[in-house]
Amino acid sequence: MFEESKKRLYEAVRYAIQSDYAVYNKQKRACDKLAAAKDVCIFGAGRFFREGYPYVKALIQAKYLCDNHIDGVIAEKRNTYGLECLHVDELEQKEGILVVIMLGKGYCEVKNQLDQKRIDNMYVGELLLNMYTPRHNAAWFSAQRDDIMAAADLFEDDRSRENYVEIICNRIAPHLSKKTFEEIKTEGEYFDTGVFQYLKEEIFVDIGAYTGDTIEQFCSHCQKEKIVCKQIYAYEMDAETFEQLQENVAKIKDCNIEIHQKGIAQKDDEANSMLCLDRALEGKQITLIKMDIEGYEWGALHGGRMIIQKWKPKMAVCLYHCLEDLWRIPIYIKQLNPEYKLYLRHHSPVVWDSVLYAGRIKQS
Repeated sequence: MFEESKKRLYEAVRYAIQSDYAVYNKQKRACDKLAAAKDVCIFGAGRFFREGYPYVKALIQAKYLCDNHIDGVIAEKRNTYGLECLHVDELEQKEGILVVIMLGKGYCEVKNQLDQKRIDNMYVGELLLNMYTPRHNAAWFSAQRDDIMAAADLFEDDRSRENYVEIICNRIAPHLSKKTFEEIKTEGEYFDTGVFQYLKEEIFVDIGAYTGDTIEQFCSHCQKEKIVCKQIYAYEMDAETFEQLQENVAKIKDCNIEIHQKGIAQKDDEANSMLCLDRALEGKQITLIKMDIEGYEWGALHGGRMIIQKWKPKMAVCLYHCLEDLWRIPIYIKQLNPEYKLYLRHHSPVVWDSVLYAGRIKQS
């Protein structure tokens, strides 16, 4: 079964090479089309919309919300998101409107419905599948092909291997994917995936702590599983966000939390408030690292090489910010410690929240 998936993966890379990464060009056209629209309406008021809209609100700047079953959700959605709700028939009366479809399932049926009504439309994935630059061209993919294929064999379970193939196919050759992001999505991001074997006492490093949401999640998980949260080290660089982090952390009383307004990078850069992990945690034992730092994960892992090799902490590392992180980070972590077991889970209905889990395994 996996051999068939690897063939699709190979074909996806070949497509990216032969088309000179057509997905990037398709996204650019979609973004230009969105920018030129007189008004924008989101179609879909279900779970996909509720979970995904906060991520794309600034990008889409929609005015309207539509759904084939809009009657039951008009009041809720108007109050929650400030969107004017429309029935499908009303869309036909809106000149120059562009509909962005936000559905995990049933996309084709809705697209056909809108096409028949001659209503201009696109899928939200056309705006999000690639978040990068024209450098991801044929020559680049040719140079990456061996690593893309090699990384597929590093994961421990069938779900991880399937996720790897589907994530890459969705991002570089959507016509070769068999499942959408919504269909491979799982709950329990970071701490409750079922793949980590926790210790009686945990020392947690939160890199990209944001407002403290993952610290709160971790403390709740420890309480539920009767784990002692011995120490937390948190790093958040943004000044405004750091103020919120301070306020939220002050409310947590059952764990010693040390917060730093610093970024974690490959090398120290005091002028820009950046530290490498080996220096930041020098002399400190750690058991768990979570890393979500907007594409700087690759450098941060290199800057923490000695710490990782010494303590062999469990790690939850975001892979979705940079396309190549999907394969180069698993390969690098295996090089740091061949004993690491690698799992890949996806936690959102769109391109975001693909997370690599490395460490001791609770269950397969």
